[in-house]
Amino acid sequence: MDISEIIEDSFKYPVDDFKKFLILGIPNLVIAIFAALFVLQGVGLSSLGDVSEKTLMSSPLFSTFIVTFLLFILVAIICSIMMSGIGLSVIRQTIQPSDVMPDIQPVKNFIDGIKSFIVSFIYVIVPVLVYVIVVSSVGSLLGDNGAFLVFIVFILFLIAMVFIGIILTVALSRLAETNSISKALDVTGVYETAKQIGLLKIFGVIVICNVLLGVLSLVGVFISIIPILGTIIVMYLLYTYAQLVTYRAYGLLYRERNPTQAQNAFQEPYTPIGNNQNQQISNETQDFKPDENNTEGMDFERVNQNDNSDDNTEAPLKKCTNCGYSNPDYVSICVNCGKEL
Repeated sequence: MDISEIIEDSFKYPVDDFKKFLILGIPNLVIAIFAALFVLQGVGLSSLGDVSEKTLMSSPLFSTFIVTFLLFILVAIICSIMMSGIGLSVIRQTIQPSDVMPDIQPVKNFIDGIKSFIVSFIYVIVPVLVYVIVVSSVGSLLGDNGAFLVFIVFILFLIAMVFIGIILTVALSRLAETNSISKALDVTGVYETAKQIGLLKIFGVIVICNVLLGVLSLVGVFISIIPILGTIIVMYLLYTYAQLVTYRAYGLLYRERNPTQAQNAFQEPYTPIGNNQNQQISNETQDFKPDENNTEGMDFERVNQNDNSDDNTEAPLKKCTNCGYSNPDYVSICVNCGKEL
């Protein structure tokens, strides 16, 4: 697929099954509802007017506001992790390859989300720490004279983050495919896969997706003007749409690492007989002539010359205990339902 086809497919993907789209967005809906409650609590506090700090802190509204705020933070963290896990499921389904949206599985999605967070954090934290250390060192040693050098370091940091964004796209896809954090953190393997796909291709898809989603977010700004309801609509529908588009694009890009692999992933490999072997078999068949006068007690089997069953090498399969799907032996997760084998 070229870049335009990947973009088109990704933006159509969430609305192909709108019912499942709404279901997959439930974690974002929960965040939106708690955010709306938090805003309402803030409005309630503002209605107290100009009161002393002691009066404000002793107010039941203030206590409710603090509780709502803490709940909002907790719920936002849990649901955000779940959405990351759902994103991995989308990538996994796409790699299969499949155009069907995955089912929501709260526990599995949460575990996948934690893995996704760990991988993303490790990839991002390294250049951030290097940037902070270098800038702090330059600032303390050179003072105002180091402003230009700090600017150069900042530019290099931006370039590094763009590269990390490209690599992270492949790393998350590799995590979805293998369910292995170590393989997702195998920088050499991830980089080689990224080169197979095409670094510029990955960069182009990421940039175009972000630009188009940025334009869509402008629509969200106008919708969010609607009190409470606007916030819920934006966080539930637009955020979910943007996330599904992004993860679908990741999966489609990862499939490009070997265009024929996605098509032949579940076909049994066939080992053809070479010409020399064919000639040898043909000669042996012609040389063999049974004694027509001594056929008593002999059981000749008719051989179907078109039967190639003996020449096929069947790939070992593992059957999923959850859905019964026969998976290739080398995968650790059912490509149909996502359950660990």
